[in-house]
Amino acid sequence: MIQFSYGRGAAMKPFQIRNLCITKFDTVYTFSIEINHMFKKLMAAAALATIATAASAAPTELFFDDFDSNSNIPGGNTTPTGWSVSGGTVDIVGPPSYFPTICAAGAINCIDMDGSSGNAGRLTSNASFSLLAGVEYTLSFDYSWNWHMQGNPNTMTFGVGGFSDSLTTNGTRTAYVHKPYTALSFSFIGNGSFGSIFFDHQGGDNGGIVIDNVRLVGELGQTAPAVPLPAGAPLILTALAGLGLLRRRG
Repeated sequence: MIQFSYGRGAAMKPFQIRNLCITKFDTVYTFSIEINHMFKKLMAAAALATIATAASAAPTELFFDDFDSNSNIPGGNTTPTGWSVSGGTVDIVGPPSYFPTICAAGAINCIDMDGSSGNAGRLTSNASFSLLAGVEYTLSFDYSWNWHMQGNPNTMTFGVGGFSDSLTTNGTRTAYVHKPYTALSFSFIGNGSFGSIFFDHQGGDNGGIVIDNVRLVGELGQTAPAVPLPAGAPLILTALAGLGLLRRRG
């Protein structure tokens, strides 16, 4: 029986390699070993620690806007704080008087992506994001639609930088009554580029898709650190390397 120890000082604990068998067949040596139960448990715990650490990463919130802290007064053809509008107009919808029931109950402000100019706009965040290669990102938001000109198809493209998806609505709702939002999310894998969040509404009938609670998160957890081998493990490798000398001497 070969005995090794792992740990330090008074915490040193023994483990054994038992039944080290070497068999010669022609000029080839084969060997087999048994490792005691304590060492098996130690190695299993190290493997579980690696798995648990790798699974502990949580999404990081990179951006959120519910438009409730907007410094601009709700109204037609207005631009929400922290965003820019191009190619047309959008409306900030909310109290005290600009059709607050277009937003869901409990919400304060929301954005009608088809403003009051007869030309729907493109809404782009002033903030830009580094989309790290290999990292998963998720853009999510709540949406409904304006009852004005409802029944007409409304289509909107949305995304971050060069990553995009689209949404089309063609539903109806009761005028001047709150309608619950529908949640939508879009996930993609970063490629090392930079990009801003955008919503681009097509058409222009002064009543379009309404958005709120825009959020971007990224799976930015750190890579799990390597779990070190027990102090005695290198001794095992040294012992096994010695077996190679036996083969050469044979």
